[in-house]
Amino acid sequence: MSQIPTKGDLQKDKAAQQESDRKARIPGEVKSFTDDIVAAMGRGENYLPVRTKMPEPEAQQQIKDDFRAKGWIVEFRPARTGGSITWR
Repeated sequence: MSQIPTKGDLQKDKAAQQESDRKARIPGEVKSFTDDIVAAMGRGENYLPVRTKMPEPEAQQQIKDDFRAKGWIVEFRPARTGGSITWR
């Protein structure tokens, strides 16, 4: 006989899958935002507007740590949608 899941089981599975997907996106966000910041630095800018979604908190911390290791201070300033990333 097949095991029929409860509604609670389905909700737990969905939440676990969403968390897994979110964590899987973090390395890609770190690379993408790092590349964008470095490109903006190359153009002589000191901020990067983010028009859609800011990186996940774990990605933000990794980016901050990576740039701090090279002597930069990176700050994330979220807005209702998007925000900006500054460095000095």
